[in-house]
Amino acid sequence: MRLLQADFVYSSHGWLPDAALEVDAYGTVLRLHPSPLGEPTTRYAGLLIPGLVNAHCHLELSHLAGQIPENTGMAGFVQQLIPRRFQTEEKLQVAAADQAMSSLAAAGTVAVGDICNGRVSLPAKRNHPQLKTFSFIELLGRAPQKAAEILEQGKALAGEFAGFPHALSLHAPYSISEALKKAVYASQPERWSIHMLESLQELAWFRDGSGPMRDFFQAFNIPLQAEGAGDPLQFILSGMAPSIPGLLVHNTEMTAVQVQQVAQAFPALHFCLCPRSNQFIHRRLPAFEAFLAYPDRVCLGTDSAASNRSLDIFDEIRFLQKEAPNISLHRLVTWATENGAAALGLSGELGSFREGRRPGINLITHPDPEGPRLSSDSALVKLY
Repeated sequence: MRLLQADFVYSSHGWLPDAALEVDAYGTVLRLHPSPLGEPTTRYAGLLIPGLVNAHCHLELSHLAGQIPENTGMAGFVQQLIPRRFQTEEKLQVAAADQAMSSLAAAGTVAVGDICNGRVSLPAKRNHPQLKTFSFIELLGRAPQKAAEILEQGKALAGEFAGFPHALSLHAPYSISEALKKAVYASQPERWSIHMLESLQELAWFRDGSGPMRDFFQAFNIPLQAEGAGDPLQFILSGMAPSIPGLLVHNTEMTAVQVQQVAQAFPALHFCLCPRSNQFIHRRLPAFEAFLAYPDRVCLGTDSAASNRSLDIFDEIRFLQKEAPNISLHRLVTWATENGAAALGLSGELGSFREGRRPGINLITHPDPEGPRLSSDSALVKLY
């Protein structure tokens, strides 16, 4: 048994000054003592927080790190990603995914929501069992007549992930047909994830079939959707069972009204923000204040190494503190720990310093002396 004490220890309700965390040799929380103890402790200068949760990641794209330029827009990004994706030997793709898992674990991440279009990330998950994952088997295809075939291919791939939590999911409103959407919803997945309102290009395409996305579809001989398709958010939510847990990912162009409507109608849904990826691809960020009314429904992701400079959630926290200084560090940590664990169905194991959990323990060094915020010298050190 060890007693870990720090300047501040994270709790769901706020920072606890000089609290002590009682853990066993494996990092299992035995008790969180809200005040200092007279017994000997290991004393840290800084903030103790639970392990981080990356709720949205594409491990299978890790081999594309540094290969796609920034500020291409969504159509430009995908147009460059598709040919590059399959130019690398599979064994090198597998090795890159494995290295990404190693880096995540070393950076204090304890769980990942991973988007999977193939089995590239599966060996990494077997090699790193200490890093919890939920694999979203992603389906896409705009040809209605191929919906049944795509669903069966997804089920076959899902079978390879037996032994790891997984579920069928959809890519994005613009990349699927109504028939495929209905087929996946009818399969009643355990939970789901979908890229949502990620770009202005997506809105233009749904509004009147215009813009760079139309050019992209034509260039790749992808079926064109009828003009006047309307609202991508309503397209996705129509027919979705409110009781199924899910993640709407990115939400770069989501308004406060839409956040409220979705949060009230879909109580099991989380909004996953990946701000550095949005900045990388679009030079745009979500309206962060639109989500503040639902602080328990927001989590954080990184997207992929193809669209971000790292897969480290602490880098997202640092970026958010700079771009949205009105959001407290406590709230950002909650998004990166408790809420991420809840979004992936892991609240019973991770996300908080509750008795009996083994959530991982990280130390934030050199916080701002004026209060629990990051300073320019702050770093994250993995303890357990």
